[in-house]
Amino acid sequence: MAINVNSVYQTVLLILNKEQRGYITPQEFNNIANQVQLEIFNAYFPDGDQANRKNQTNQQNNTEFYNNFDIQDSRLDPFKLTTTEFVYDSAEQAWYYPSNILSLSKIGAVYCNYNNNQLNKEADRLSFKEFRTTSASKLTAPTNNYPIFYVTYTEESFEAIYPLDAFDTVANTLSFAVGSDIQPGDGVYNKTQGYDYGTIVNIAGAGPPFLEVGVSETLTDFATNPQVGDEILISRPDAISLNPHLHIAPQPASLVVSAVQMPNTVVWGYSVQGNGSYLYDPSVSVDFDLVPDERSRVILEILKYCGVLIRDPQIVQQAAQSEAVIEANEKR
Repeated sequence: MAINVNSVYQTVLLILNKEQRGYITPQEFNNIANQVQLEIFNAYFPDGDQANRKNQTNQQNNTEFYNNFDIQDSRLDPFKLTTTEFVYDSAEQAWYYPSNILSLSKIGAVYCNYNNNQLNKEADRLSFKEFRTTSASKLTAPTNNYPIFYVTYTEESFEAIYPLDAFDTVANTLSFAVGSDIQPGDGVYNKTQGYDYGTIVNIAGAGPPFLEVGVSETLTDFATNPQVGDEILISRPDAISLNPHLHIAPQPASLVVSAVQMPNTVVWGYSVQGNGSYLYDPSVSVDFDLVPDERSRVILEILKYCGVLIRDPQIVQQAAQSEAVIEANEKR
């Protein structure tokens, strides 16, 4: 239940090169693809709210496959989850979601277990002010039957530093112990020498692990070559997330939380051939998390950005017009 990243990339290249308009590199495509996926994902919430207005005014088509609200809601299905992974932090006096599991976009219903035959009591979500006011009053103080909570967030991002073991200026490869969380598309920066290599395009799995770095210049073009032991910073700028903390009263023994997760990072993975061409590598690729019926929208949105990138207003205009027809048909 996903959209194959290679089929999208090949379609985009076919349309762009039909009249030799321009070419989009894999890294450019990956950056645009992730931007487009996030835009489509974030649009689901206001679009769902708009579709629900037909339910409220009894104007909705209630046949099995033509209910507009159900269609919008089903597009969120790949991102919905019910989790028991929240962990209690006694120092913060809050339940937090480990950032190494998934990145959450929305918190829905929170159910509290108090281990006394009062299982899965749904907590009411309040603002911080309402939480303090409600807790302070004897008349409205929360109980095991009527728990309450509010949410705070902490910002987290992916960064890792590794010492350089070896480098190859011809193949543009850096060798060191590769962490399991590192993936193609991550940025590579030499903290010791103070320059940017670009982004990871491939991770070798056999033999000594190394990273193949996609750069427009060879490593020998830098004023100072990298040295063994240099500190290499691996970062993922688009992986900055807000980690939710749930402050609940009374304190439950465990939680069950309904939530919506963020989409995974899209990656068109590849290896560089001897002639400099790119060969698709499905083993290091990550498909779009969106449902298959969003494929046309994904391609059109990517083409709009590509038109800006290659400075072809005709591409932008045609893609925008096609997408406008789709949206008008869905929302009228």
